[in-house]
Amino acid sequence: MRASKPWVLFLAVLTLPACGGEAEADRAAASSSGPASASLHPCDAFPLAAVSERFGVAAADVEVERGQAQRNDTCEYTWRKADWDAIEARNREALIRAMSSGAGASALEREPSQMSIFLTFHRGDFAEPADAIRALDQVVERLREGSSATVGDQTFSVQSSSEPVQGIGEKAFWNQGLGQVSAVRGTQLFYVRVRGESDDGVNRERAESIAREIAARL
Repeated sequence: MRASKPWVLFLAVLTLPACGGEAEADRAAASSSGPASASLHPCDAFPLAAVSERFGVAAADVEVERGQAQRNDTCEYTWRKADWDAIEARNREALIRAMSSGAGASALEREPSQMSIFLTFHRGDFAEPADAIRALDQVVERLREGSSATVGDQTFSVQSSSEPVQGIGEKAFWNQGLGQVSAVRGTQLFYVRVRGESDDGVNRERAESIAREIAARL
């Protein structure tokens, strides 16, 4: 099992009861290899077979990575798009044009050539759904106010508006700054992010759809 990516540790900080910050991030990082205790892992709540069916990709072509950070179990699915080689060729051509025009590589917006799904389950040991909802509300409020944390050599600073989403568990929000769905189903607080399209609206639609399916399985 690999250690989780730093942004997952940032999510761990958001759910801590104390104010977020560098000290909490350090504690999250120090606990990232601790034993998992969740009854259902996110890779089981939205299994590889569901990814294959929903996106029309062969299971053998999908890389699956399980991880954990403090009190979060994570699952990441990544695969190349069917036309990834053509997309990369277009990206190379666009880079050449940008460099020739003097715009530079920093001005180039690359077309995504792979798809990724990031699932995070917070192991909060909540006694009641109301407890998980309070934790979700805390995440939303911290994002609204702006939160930052240093994990290793990376500093995350995010201020995000959150929009309620209907039909996902007991309560759910779309967090614009993080580009994810944050939701509660029963006593489970979880997050869903989808990457792979230049249109953020499509990524959001897919994340919400997956979150609804996960909520139905919990």
